[in-house]
Amino acid sequence: MRPSDPKPPIPLDQGTKTQLLSGVIGTSVGAVLLTPALALFYSYHFASKTPMLTRVVLAIGLPLTLMALLFGIPGVRDLRRALVTRRVMRYGVPAQAEVLDRKFTKRHYNQYYVIRLRLRVLPRDAAPYEVTIDWLSGAETLMVTPGRLVPVKVDPRNPRAVVVNA
Repeated sequence: MRPSDPKPPIPLDQGTKTQLLSGVIGTSVGAVLLTPALALFYSYHFASKTPMLTRVVLAIGLPLTLMALLFGIPGVRDLRRALVTRRVMRYGVPAQAEVLDRKFTKRHYNQYYVIRLRLRVLPRDAAPYEVTIDWLSGAETLMVTPGRLVPVKVDPRNPRAVVVNA
């Protein structure tokens, strides 16, 4: 912890750690696969375009690019979600939220399933507003039934960034 940092680090739950790790790995694999594909396309652009070179670019460059996108896009999404969750848990303002709807998605990280929640956030000093979030459920799944109030943290810079503080 840095001396200028006013708040201690918040320990991440296992689901968020897994999501963060998944994001880092997916983004890294995507970058590693995209690098040779871009080099191949770059060299093709400046080389004499023979039929053999065109076949090589199509046979190697396109699959590498597609695999890079297949790994990279979900990796960046997971990494971004995990980092936003971490920031909101650390610097967020406590509030209450009413659960309006709960839907189970097909995604999961280890044993933690992703639940899509529609919440009505009830901040202390502002008007209530609705937000839809994806939440990594743990043992607290029964706590987020429609109609219940749950503790949340809200990002002061972006009120749409809400994390269930279970």
